[in-house]
Amino acid sequence: MRLVRPTVIPATPPGPPRPYAEFSLRFVLDRCTPVSPTAGARLDAMEGVLASLVRRWHAGAPLSPARDVRLAPSTLEAMMRWVEAAAPDPAALERLGVYHSGAVADASVPRGWVRVYLGSERSGPGELRAQGH
Repeated sequence: MRLVRPTVIPATPPGPPRPYAEFSLRFVLDRCTPVSPTAGARLDAMEGVLASLVRRWHAGAPLSPARDVRLAPSTLEAMMRWVEAAAPDPAALERLGVYHSGAVADASVPRGWVRVYLGSERSGPGELRAQGH
């Protein structure tokens, strides 16, 4: 197993430039410990790991997947297969919809990596919060 350390690189999304960190999807999923065998629990675990990994740079602000998380389309598909391999969870449908909508897909992200933009100034719907990490 190869340990992949986060890399902080300046980004140029629409609007003012925002720095970001990138993590291998495998690195993120290997750290997930869902509390139950449901898709919602897997999504909670994955989002909790991401929030925990960037907490140092995110100044306590919650992450919003649509605003802060980006994955290559093929990586997004792999992540969704992992999440949805668990038991269906109707309570998580709205949150899963953010990922299925394509709002987090970005072809500029390297395949196999998850990009998290840092330094959000506001919070919004679908926020990720570090969960006890």
